[in-house]
Amino acid sequence: MAPTPENDAVTENPSDDALSGDVAELTDLLQRLQADFDNYRKRSRSENGLAREHATSALVKSLLPALDALDAMVSSPQATPGAALTHRLFTQALSAAGLRRIEETGVVFDPGVHEPVNAGVHNVVTKVLRPGYQLGTSLLRPATVELD
Repeated sequence: MAPTPENDAVTENPSDDALSGDVAELTDLLQRLQADFDNYRKRSRSENGLAREHATSALVKSLLPALDALDAMVSSPQATPGAALTHRLFTQALSAAGLRRIEETGVVFDPGVHEPVNAGVHNVVTKVLRPGYQLGTSLLRPATVELD
């Protein structure tokens, strides 16, 4: 059969239009699935991070009475070098986990981190009766303070 101008041109097959539509639809579906998976991954990381922070916070908070006991032990006249070493190692480990001790005097009273035992005229912390602790931005225990 000799080529004629009518059959020489490439004519589109109706099934090609249907395939193009299917490809576009599947491409759109794939992009949506990729976006959903990416959002899931981000949400998972965030939730895991929050769970880890909560677990760390709960653990460190449960260790505060032991830290108070070690503080009292090394402050006593009968403190041994072993007690001082244990106290130092324990506080270093907790500091490495992000624990910050709140025990400053001479600062303005902050109800977010201080618990007063008296009402002061100038609202300045004059004495820390029991240190407070903060882990990251979370307050584990407010500092018990006297005010001036």
